[in-house]
Amino acid sequence: MRNKLLPPVTAALVVVVVIATAMWWLARGDHRGPPGPPVADVYAGIAAALTRPGMVAHVTVDAEASDAGITGTREAWLDLPNDAAHEETTTTYWSPSVSTTSQRGLIYRRGAKLGVAEDGSQFKVPIEGCPGASKRILTLFNHCPGSNGRIVTRTETGRRLDGADALSIVSDGDVSGIDSVVEVHDVLFIDPATHLPLAFKSKGTDRYVLGGYEQKFHTTTRYRIGFVSRDTLPPDFFEPASIGYSAPEPERTLDTAGATFPIFWFGSTYAGDGAAPPLMLTDVRAVDSAQPELGPTLVLTYGRADDEFAELVTVSQMSAAQARFFAATGSVPEWRRDRCATHNEVLVPGAHAVIHEWRIGNIAYDGAPCPATAPDGLALELDFGETLVTVLPSVSRALNKLPNPYATEAALQALALTLHRRGSSLPAAR
Repeated sequence: MRNKLLPPVTAALVVVVVIATAMWWLARGDHRGPPGPPVADVYAGIAAALTRPGMVAHVTVDAEASDAGITGTREAWLDLPNDAAHEETTTTYWSPSVSTTSQRGLIYRRGAKLGVAEDGSQFKVPIEGCPGASKRILTLFNHCPGSNGRIVTRTETGRRLDGADALSIVSDGDVSGIDSVVEVHDVLFIDPATHLPLAFKSKGTDRYVLGGYEQKFHTTTRYRIGFVSRDTLPPDFFEPASIGYSAPEPERTLDTAGATFPIFWFGSTYAGDGAAPPLMLTDVRAVDSAQPELGPTLVLTYGRADDEFAELVTVSQMSAAQARFFAATGSVPEWRRDRCATHNEVLVPGAHAVIHEWRIGNIAYDGAPCPATAPDGLALELDFGETLVTVLPSVSRALNKLPNPYATEAALQALALTLHRRGSSLPAAR
């Protein structure tokens, strides 16, 4: 069988198509190098490289957004064992006629980013962290969008930075904003020998929903990393007060709520029961009653001790008189109105306690058949005589099918045995 050569014109067209296809893939940034280790292993290597006994990693960040007229320098001190960071940022916004500079400090801790704006207002936003990273503050290197993004992440070994081989974490996808969708291609370059981050490059297109306007961007961020002794930094360096942030004080709300009944709680912190994680009191709300003489309803919110945005349990309480008033007016919770709910008494010394199980938002009223779906709501009510207390695992987590280790009867009973009157160190149930 003879080999047939392509005619010269056809061969030339093939070459052009191949070159054009290669250039298109390169322009898109979709070309891939050889796959690297698992993403989680690479992040674990970064965390280990940034951790030294008695030392704190000091990162100087030089950034330039060449299409947006923004340059900036950030200094960050990372306390990896405690997943905390202190950051000082200087940002310059420039144009041909004007240049302005702003400075601010930020604290990263317990899954939150805390700061004080130039007008003195405070802000606190959650840090979701990067997929595969055990430490959330590593998002300081790789700007992970969290749940707002549809991002696919991989590692590669074939990319080069400044003529040298680098390990890289590559993220492609899009991020939904308030009025736009941003297509991104991000690369975090890592020194394969030291496992320290070297640079972060991002490029993409910001597509605005209204008007069809598009804006392309690309940024380059470089990291210079050293280490300083923890003893050279102020003792409160990783505390919000170091940047002038005044943390909310839930206990002060309890002091000033004007409760007309004994207050019950787990304390400002709860160590957990082994199967469920430690809790921290993150918020207290006092809801005024239509009958002021009956006192307010207090709602205490407990979140994970290492992530105050992860609300797990609320403890609501009111005076016995207010509870009787609500019962007389028909203002009772879902589990008392659902004829298909189950009500199981549990032994809690010092209180009449009942665990209610019902279907959230799917109540069967008189005459209605019971839904086929399984119950997804749990509530523990405890009547201490003067105070009616309701311990409720997060309803929003149940509706969003998110795990909650406190949404079990065993966990609720364990909580009941630690509940105590505020001002007393003894559990109310003993």
